[in-house]
Amino acid sequence: MSNLADFFQSIEIFSGLSQAQLETLSTIFQKKTYHDGDQIVTQGEVSDLFFVILDGFVNVHRNGVFVANLGKGDYFGEAALFHDVKRTATITSNQDVEILVVPKKDFLEFLESHPEAAFKVLYRMLKLLVFRLDQTSHELQFERRKAVTQDAIDQLFS
Repeated sequence: MSNLADFFQSIEIFSGLSQAQLETLSTIFQKKTYHDGDQIVTQGEVSDLFFVILDGFVNVHRNGVFVANLGKGDYFGEAALFHDVKRTATITSNQDVEILVVPKKDFLEFLESHPEAAFKVLYRMLKLLVFRLDQTSHELQFERRKAVTQDAIDQLFS
């Protein structure tokens, strides 16, 4: 198995694929290097690229506010695989970083030609999406509770 196929095996959304499927998957991605401070994705742009971080770290900003730090094995841009959507965040490298990139067309061709792999990948993507939505919902609930002022609490109990 190639090193890239081994790497894909370690990523949750690809972990259920066979060796042959992982080998094929590794051929459709292109490796790109970004340097410290390079902007990889810009919020608001439309793009059909899906990214997987091979090595290094990137920062995620939404509306200029830091949201997250992503590293080896993390991915972003998956929404672009399913419909034309504007990027919801700006991704910037915070050191030299190697990223694997695949256009929507190539990724979908892989899924169409490997239906069993498609089921496994899409199922895992959906599970992670539901988890992220649930996590975001909890964070929003916490922020709403945090936004309640002491005066409002006092009024409830007066």
